[in-house]
This record gives sequence, C-alpha cells and structure tokens, in this order.
Amino acid sequence: MNIAIVTTWFERGAAYVSKQYEELLSSEHEVFIYARGGESYAINDPKWDADNVHWGKKYPMPNKATYIDEKDFVDWLLKLDIEVVLFNEQHWWQPILTCKKMGIKTGAYIDYYTENTIKLFSLYDFLICNTLKHFSAFSWHKQCYYVPWGTDIDLFKPSQEQLEENKTSLVFFHSAGMNPFRKGTDFVLEAFKIVKERFEHCKLVIHSQVDLKESFPHLANSIDELQKADRLELIERTVTAPGLYYRGDVYIYPSRLEGLGLTVAEALACGLPTITVDNAPMNEFIEKPSRVAKVKNLYCRGDAYYWPMCEVDIPDLALQMEFFACSVDDIAKFKRQSREYALTNLDWNKAAAAVNDAIIKSKVICTESAVEALANKQDNIKYPGITRFPKFYSYIYSISLFIKKNR
Repeated sequence: MNIAIVTTWFERGAAYVSKQYEELLSSEHEVFIYARGGESYAINDPKWDADNVHWGKKYPMPNKATYIDEKDFVDWLLKLDIEVVLFNEQHWWQPILTCKKMGIKTGAYIDYYTENTIKLFSLYDFLICNTLKHFSAFSWHKQCYYVPWGTDIDLFKPSQEQLEENKTSLVFFHSAGMNPFRKGTDFVLEAFKIVKERFEHCKLVIHSQVDLKESFPHLANSIDELQKADRLELIERTVTAPGLYYRGDVYIYPSRLEGLGLTVAEALACGLPTITVDNAPMNEFIEKPSRVAKVKNLYCRGDAYYWPMCEVDIPDLALQMEFFACSVDDIAKFKRQSREYALTNLDWNKAAAAVNDAIIKSKVICTESAVEALANKQDNIKYPGITRFPKFYSYIYSISLFIKKNR
C-alpha cells in the first residue's frame, strides 16, 4: 500500500512523531513524506532529506505553518498513486477535503484540537490516539484507535556502565526544546534553587534549542548565579536523537502542556527515572521509581486548546527532586528499573499491528456530500483560529485562486 505522511519535517518533536510512524509502517508499505512548507526545511540534511521526501511549496497565506499548495499536493498524490494519507498536526483543513474528494482514505494522529475544531475531525476516516487523554476526547469517532505511545528503545538506551555506576553526586537533566515556557523550564530552575541549598552534590543540566535568558528575562540573574557556582550547565543548540539524556541521572519535566510527552518516554528508555507533573498525558507514563509533583493551577491557553495548561506546585516539585537527592545510593537500581519499564511498556515496535489495523481495516466513512455539508456549516474550516476577519481572508483566498488559475 502507498501511504503518505503529511507533516513538518525537520529537527523538532512533531517531526519525530512522523518519523516513528514512517519507520513503523515502512516494513510493510511504501511510505512517502510530504514535508509542509511554512515552519522550516531540512533540505540536504541527511537525516531528513531522502528519496521518499517531497518538500512542499511555501505560500504567504494565513496559518502558513500547515498551509499546503493544492496543485502541488494533488500532483504529488497522483504521481505516487497514494492510497492513504496520515496527517500530523494539520490545522489547515483544505487538504483533508481535497483527499476526500479524490477518494483517498485519510487519518490523523491526534495532537492539537480546540472546542470549536474537535467535531471537524469527523472528516477523517480514522484517528489514532496515542494517549488515554486524547482517546477520551475522541471516543465518539466511528473509527478511533487507541495505540499507546512508545519510543525507539534501540535508539534511546543507556550504556551498561550507566545502569551499574555507583553515584556520589546527582545530575538532574531537563530538555527545554524549542519552547521552554511550555516545557516548564522556569519551574525547573525555581525548584532547583530550593534543592541546591540543601544538597551540594546536585547539579542541573538543561538542553535548550533557544536562548533561555531571552525566554525568561526575570530568571537571567538566577541563571548567571547558578552557572558561576557550577551548579547549572546550559547546552543551547540543536542536538539530534538520541540527544543528551546520558548527561543526567534523573529527568525532570514539569511541562505545562503536552500532546504526547515524547521526552518522558525517551528519558525512561534511556534509564532515567523521571519527575513530571501529575497531569495527563505525562503521568500516564509514570510508575515507581519515577514520581509526580502536585498540580498547583489549571488555566485555559490563549488559543483555546481543548485541554487546560498546568502549573506545577514548585515546592512539591523540589520535594520530589529531594527524594532522589537523598537516594543517591539507589540511583543505579532506579535506572535499571526505568529501563525495564520502558522495555515492557514503551517499545514502539509493538504498536505496528494496531497502527496497521487502523490504516488497513478502517473504512472510508465520509462521503463527498457529507464533506461539502460540513464544509458549508463550518465557517472556519479552511482558516481554523482566524475568527476576527473570516470573510476578508475568504475573499483574499478566492482572489489568489483566480490569479493562479489565470496566469
């Protein structure tokens, strides 16, 4: 079967989700990547640029991060005789309508949705939910599949030395990625300031793809002080998988909001006991010796994402860190237990049968007439999130189509 994955395609978490699906499906199918323009390209990067990758055109339109040039997309689908399209975080809805009109089966891995857009997912023939949290929101869909998330346990793994090393000091590791605010990096810094006063043998290592001082100007002095005292190491650059988990003993990840919590699974597979916040989906991965910190507050995000943002209780986060600081003699045992948990519960290869069932056994359930009816009913189907001037953008879009057709 010829399967297309429509996705962002460069060094970031969403692309790694697509890459895992690509690798899982490639054993039985021909898998092709349509790399959306809008965010970034990884052309000539040997990790991302391959013969099965098509770099979509960039276009100056609203929601351009997931906008897809329709002619370019259709020509590509026809050229490769694509039978199924799996969309990753597709906020621009027109490509789904296009596929439906072409008779191509469509599906999505669930990540981003709002109260206004959740019912639009009925456009897809099948949905794959990798967490119980998402599945609870989409169980109404006729062909919704719960496929527990996992990771590449052969790529993300500890050395035998790391699993057996006797420790006298302790390193907390945190990955801030491209969005330190969402990842709760400020919570990590605030909690570590409490821990370091009592435990001199503890250090913090943070990996970020952006400048943390620019992200948190109010913490710039604290960052400088921790660095001068040799209690904090910042690594501010992009590092490809399997990343820098080997630099830590305990992973700390009090994220405000997650679709999957990729790094929690990766850290556990690397043998790092993990501290996260007691909120789904992060806590779905947690068993002892890993620990959760209390939730202090829940609040709505500015874009009205379906699930609320979460603020961790910083004193309780520090308390969970102090548990490991007091248990240095047991860290090697904790690491082995974390790796064993990952081998049992987080092997992504075990998801192959369930993903194939979703793709092969699901039926095309949305007819063209149903698609048109839904499209007419939803004013923002082509412009999700653009609610202030929908008629204006619709007018601009119509003009752009007219110009393209009459060039």
